[in-house]
Amino acid sequence: MVHSAVSSTAFRNAARNYLPAAAKLRDDLSSQLERYMDEAHENHLQSPTRRMALYISCMTRDGRLDEDQMSDMLRLLTLNSFMFRAKRLRAYVGECDVDANTDQMHKLFARLALDKAGKTVSFDDFKALVEREVFGIVITAHPTFTVSEKLTRLQAALAIGKNEDGQALSAAELDEMVKIAADTPHGSQAAITLLDEQRFGLMAIGNIHKALRRIYAIVFDVARELYPDQWQTLTPRLLTVASWVGYDLDGRADIRWSDTLSMRMGVEQLALEEYLESLNDLGTSAEISECKDLIKNTLDLVTADMERLACDPDSTDDMGAFSRALVDSLGDRLVSIGAVTDLLSKAIDGGTDNATGLAVLRAEMANFGLSFAHTHMRINAAQLTNAIRHELDISTSPEDPASRRRYLVEISKLVKNV
Repeated sequence: MVHSAVSSTAFRNAARNYLPAAAKLRDDLSSQLERYMDEAHENHLQSPTRRMALYISCMTRDGRLDEDQMSDMLRLLTLNSFMFRAKRLRAYVGECDVDANTDQMHKLFARLALDKAGKTVSFDDFKALVEREVFGIVITAHPTFTVSEKLTRLQAALAIGKNEDGQALSAAELDEMVKIAADTPHGSQAAITLLDEQRFGLMAIGNIHKALRRIYAIVFDVARELYPDQWQTLTPRLLTVASWVGYDLDGRADIRWSDTLSMRMGVEQLALEEYLESLNDLGTSAEISECKDLIKNTLDLVTADMERLACDPDSTDDMGAFSRALVDSLGDRLVSIGAVTDLLSKAIDGGTDNATGLAVLRAEMANFGLSFAHTHMRINAAQLTNAIRHELDISTSPEDPASRRRYLVEISKLVKNV
């Protein structure tokens, strides 16, 4: 792992330097355990683990080891694991330098615009390549992620060797991060809620949005060079991003229908806020102003819906009021992003100075629609069976040997014609 301002040796020794006494204790105990393991090869009846436990017990009894020393060593081991995970994350991700990745992506899309003979392909062929969805990412946030958001961000900074401003970590910053990681509890202090899971998931999705905007901008740069009269009609997609936080109807019994609906409204609210923020940076043309009015109005309605939904879902009166307000406002809110993207296309075709920025935003809107992430539902076989029971005339158990083959054939026909 290489950092531009912090040597790999400094990174590797950062934990040892912060807890030197604990590091020495750890080394001594490790050496003792290695001796016990070597001796166990000669006598298989000896247990290195048991001998190690007795050795530590004798140290505490004789006053050579106290509770504070043991606590510091556990902190050191936790810190070592934290730093090791950061290094593994860096190795997994690969290149983290923005400029280097931008150059690589530019070369990649430039190569996609060439055929086997090295000639530029037609615009329609290039358009077909960049407008298809090659990958789909699904974000989850199960309660296994007990590391706090603060430490998660800190570990990401350690992994890439840069602070949140994008500047290379200095030795002083590295020391400060190590201190925080050593002195901060790594486990969750309280039970993780569904809202905590959503916050973590949306944090990751937000980073994907930022990365996609950079990728889209590179696609438009390449297209503008090669297809100067047609690039503005592109709407790249490349990948989709979905969340199943709040939609795990199979594996979770604590998610009510109102929770699922609230999660869905929350990602719509966030998307509309992001779109508004982007539009604020892209000018004040008539088309942009109209886009902002449409989005702002829908955002206000969604916010009001979420406030009404924060009630007892079993209350007939509350749900009646929520439903009536939702239906009554359908004519005043966006139910598709198409009206906004059409306005952006009009502004782009008009030759605005911010054409590339508007094209990037249009691509993002076309990909995600009125949501910060697509919805990934998780359902089980019983729910599927109930959904298609009437389509297939399922009158017995799906596992019934007498009918199972027929059910599978009928399902195949349905899937083929979707």
